[in-house]
Amino acid sequence: MYKFVKKTFLNSLLLKNEQCSHINYALNLELQEMTGHFNQQVITNQRLNYLLAERCYGHQIYLKHTSKHEEVLISMDFKVQQLEIFDLVNVPPHQARALLIWWQRDGDEIYIKDIQGGNNKGHGSLGLTMLINWCLENDIKRLYGFLVDQDRDHADRLIHFYHKMGFQLTLFNDSTKRNEYAMIERFFNP
Repeated sequence: MYKFVKKTFLNSLLLKNEQCSHINYALNLELQEMTGHFNQQVITNQRLNYLLAERCYGHQIYLKHTSKHEEVLISMDFKVQQLEIFDLVNVPPHQARALLIWWQRDGDEIYIKDIQGGNNKGHGSLGLTMLINWCLENDIKRLYGFLVDQDRDHADRLIHFYHKMGFQLTLFNDSTKRNEYAMIERFFNP
């Protein structure tokens, strides 16, 4: 009987030791995950500090998510007339912007001079939506720009994108328009 009790007791200790080992393993995994999240948060905070102090000082700043759930910082500089979008997560502090929109205001019209960047992660839609909303809030009647020859290799994507964003598209039939092959424009209520 004593041997049976001793064996049962030892088995229960072994079982508890195995359970402790599994619990210890699970806790180590959780600690590694928490450390990874903490390290990522430190990098994100470094990125935010750099952007706010060095790149976006004095601009209107927005923290948003793209349609693809990317966390971004949007900087609108009305003096220079540009909108920049910066990724915040999984990027080093000094990484370049993800998207840039330059525009020029002429009375109640905005001419989109150039859009650079965008990578099918929702940056373009978010940036243009921000600019459209600003136009609506500031009594802009027309937002327009041109599609240029250097963008012809992805013209189908651009045409779809601008239609989705509510723009009308006018294709040019002749080549007298410098290197532009189409005009995009969106009108707002007077």
